[in-house]
Amino acid sequence: MLGPSGISMMISKTSSNVSKLETGYLYHYTFLILIGSTLLLGVRQFWLTFGASVDYRIGIIFFIFSFFMINTLKNINNR
Repeated sequence: MLGPSGISMMISKTSSNVSKLETGYLYHYTFLILIGSTLLLGVRQFWLTFGASVDYRIGIIFFIFSFFMINTLKNINNR
């Protein structure tokens, strides 16, 4: 869905899925912080290396498209 209702529905579904991942173990949170920081630094390094030759709009389109693909895959798996 598009629009404000679709965005709020996507946020509520995502937050309920993330809350299911909470285990309370410190090493799980540490691992997620390590993965997240590695991804952020990787994207930053990619941007510094190829930023002049890659149009940033392609990255934005890919980022938005990934949300739709995740939602589609969840719907396929729930059937």
